[in-house]
Amino acid sequence: MKLVIIGAGSMSFSPSLLNSITRAPALANCELGLVDVDAQALEIIERLARRVAKERGLGLKVKASADRRDVLAGADVVTTTIAVGGMEAFRLDIDIPARHGCIQPVGDTSGPGGLGRALRHIPELVAIAEDMADLCPKATLYNYTNPLSVLTRAVIKHTPIECLGLCIGPEMTWHYLADFLGVDHSDTWALIAGINHCHWVLELRRGAEDLRPQIAARLAQYKSANEASQSGKEVPYTDPFKGRFQPFSFSLYERFGYFPGPGDMHVAEFFPQLLHQPGRAESMGMSNGHVVAHQERSQPGFFEAIRQQAFEEVPLSEEMFGEHSYGEETQLTAILHARRGHKPMHMFVNVPNRGVIPNLPDEAVVEVPCLINAAGVLPIYVGPLPSSLAATIARAVANIEVTIEAALSGSRELAVQAYLSDPYCTDIVSGPDLVNQLIDGLWRWLPLFRSRGCAEHGLSEGVAR
Repeated sequence: MKLVIIGAGSMSFSPSLLNSITRAPALANCELGLVDVDAQALEIIERLARRVAKERGLGLKVKASADRRDVLAGADVVTTTIAVGGMEAFRLDIDIPARHGCIQPVGDTSGPGGLGRALRHIPELVAIAEDMADLCPKATLYNYTNPLSVLTRAVIKHTPIECLGLCIGPEMTWHYLADFLGVDHSDTWALIAGINHCHWVLELRRGAEDLRPQIAARLAQYKSANEASQSGKEVPYTDPFKGRFQPFSFSLYERFGYFPGPGDMHVAEFFPQLLHQPGRAESMGMSNGHVVAHQERSQPGFFEAIRQQAFEEVPLSEEMFGEHSYGEETQLTAILHARRGHKPMHMFVNVPNRGVIPNLPDEAVVEVPCLINAAGVLPIYVGPLPSSLAATIARAVANIEVTIEAALSGSRELAVQAYLSDPYCTDIVSGPDLVNQLIDGLWRWLPLFRSRGCAEHGLSEGVAR
């Protein structure tokens, strides 16, 4: 099998994927193609791959290139984890909207940050899939890049390549609720569906027992303990919660009757109108740019740690390369095992709807449970979502189509229209101003906008704005 990683210079994703691949007997001796435009990062990951293969006595074949066409020919599997513009562009996704009062804890999926990221990434993902159609037309593209829903949909809409979106979010939500209730996750069953970074727990069971009523009871217990504690009364804590409490998600649970995920920072960006009151976001532990600030702080040290391992200056990290390491990358290796005829499995995957959720458009990319076996990735029928949940999701998936058209045509007008339909936009004057400022700030990473702007103004490329 030949596996190509585009965006292989990701220091958080690629090392863990290398560990996962080289521990999977059916994949350990595959041919691995590594692609990244960052020469230093690419060299580090290439050296790391060769070191892991050598220390584990594997016949892993590795080829690295800055040009994906050098390695795509004959690929069976391609996975993408790219970041056009890197941290510099990510920071602009947060800072430019902040001037207009936007609070974005993450800023990589919905809202103005998600729009900026989509405008950069959609043309690149479609171009990757077009190269695949030319060089490896039977390969499947497994996309991890955000905004995941719109990118996966763009590839499916504009190319013949099979594209699936992978995110560990539903499993995280499921584990979180099991911990919240104090039950063993492995003893439970969950039905979770929606779209990426805004899914809902429709059912949660332990055998025949419906666990959803226990969520309300446990939440009431938590609130009582919290209030008593704040009033100075001592409360016994015999069953402490694992993980950080998610006040925004639980507030939505109390009002909709279903728990959303994966975590407040993602969920809140689909409901920003509920955070407008001054101080409300902070009161729920959410700050603007939380994720990008964390990455800016941690990235240099993490990069150096990986570099040292790649150049064999230190032993391989047990935390990253140990037998029990776990992360999003294990989804890919598990799917590849199942699709190659090993034990069938179930997993939440982002796939074309095609009737799985009847009250969402057929073309929408939805996050739903799937059966995975030698026949492929087979979505499991979910049924209609409660109308109140479908309303929010339907607006988001409809806006995806506008965003794709804007990105591939380089149209400021369509980009503005996409933002006017987003709940982040609360003013018809400042909304277009925000989008145009965002496009100007991201100008160097938006070649289709440059080309269109120059054509419209009769200028050389790179001048018109």
